[in-house]
Amino acid sequence: MLAQSGSDALQRTPLWTQADAPQWVRHSWTALCESKAFHDAGFAPWFAWYEALLPLSGTTPTDYFGTELTRRIALQPDEWWDRGAAAVNADIAAWLAERDAEKAVPTQVPAAYRFNQEGGRIGVEPLDSAATDPAAAQAFLDELRDRAVQAAERLESARNAVPFLAAEVSRLRDFLPTAAADLNPYLLRCRLATIDAAVVTLQSAGSSRELSDDPTMQVMGLSLIGRELLLSFPDLRTRERDEIARAIPPGQERQIVEALAETSKAAAQAPTVVTEQAVAALETISTLAREAADGPLEAQRERIVEQVMVDRNFRSEVARFGWNLWDRTQQGTLALAEHAPVLGFAALVGNLTNPALGTALGVFAVFASYGQVTHGLKLLHERFVKPEKEPKDSKKTRK
Repeated sequence: MLAQSGSDALQRTPLWTQADAPQWVRHSWTALCESKAFHDAGFAPWFAWYEALLPLSGTTPTDYFGTELTRRIALQPDEWWDRGAAAVNADIAAWLAERDAEKAVPTQVPAAYRFNQEGGRIGVEPLDSAATDPAAAQAFLDELRDRAVQAAERLESARNAVPFLAAEVSRLRDFLPTAAADLNPYLLRCRLATIDAAVVTLQSAGSSRELSDDPTMQVMGLSLIGRELLLSFPDLRTRERDEIARAIPPGQERQIVEALAETSKAAAQAPTVVTEQAVAALETISTLAREAADGPLEAQRERIVEQVMVDRNFRSEVARFGWNLWDRTQQGTLALAEHAPVLGFAALVGNLTNPALGTALGVFAVFASYGQVTHGLKLLHERFVKPEKEPKDSKKTRK
């Protein structure tokens, strides 16, 4: 068999020809793993390593330690091994903890879009923001949609209508779905915030006189109904969102929006890794932020915050995807047909760790676990993009 298929194929061949190991093997192995002496000496990592290498279920063998840690263990000097099992195993357990901490990825936060892994690519998570009172939410949505239609028509026909406000009301009208179950409350909040800020700005500047009383009242009523609709959903405001808004450097709003938009461009260039739906979600949130560029500052920041949260969610899933892919490459379980995602991911993580992009988004490092996600992406960039350096002791070992 070795001559026909090679050592790699032999290594991946299950030990047991049947689906599962015989019962006598299972009983003996369980007794060994539950031994107090082995437990006290810290042999748990070795048990996990052995079970992965010779799985009792007949699945494909893998390396629990991974190539890097396996090499690190194998290249330790004799003095290290001579210290005794407990000391050796304690070091290995600590190295495993370091490896797992390095690969830790923060959970995604509530935002307009969250992401998952579907069909071997990064996709969009179904929206989980059900209304606490579906009937009331639907009634408010119907009323809001009717009022949005009326206000948009009135503003478009008003001789002295403010163009920006008219455009925002029209966008709100086009955004609203028919069913409350299809409503994205995070995006609705962004659009309402823009309308609110525009009205306040106009009134404080005395510009409300440019609008007749009828359209002014229509827009204010529109906003009130929208806020009532948002109350039908779980609380969308968090302290972290307020802090992110305050952290945006004055005058850099456009720069941050464009920097965040680079994420959608990077995703679009990696079709073997990112689905079209995920790219569309990133582009939608970027467009939403750009639309507020000429509007009130408060509205701009509201949309930037949402863009930050979605961007961070996407990067978090990219990191999770990357570590899973890396483990499979190290364990030798990646099929030949799956090599394209490796190249696609290398390009994606290279674009996402662009130094210029990191400088623009550095202000958010302490928020929404941005710093931890960024660190993880840089580590993945080193593994997938930068050439792996050969350990100094490896040449000596081969000799």
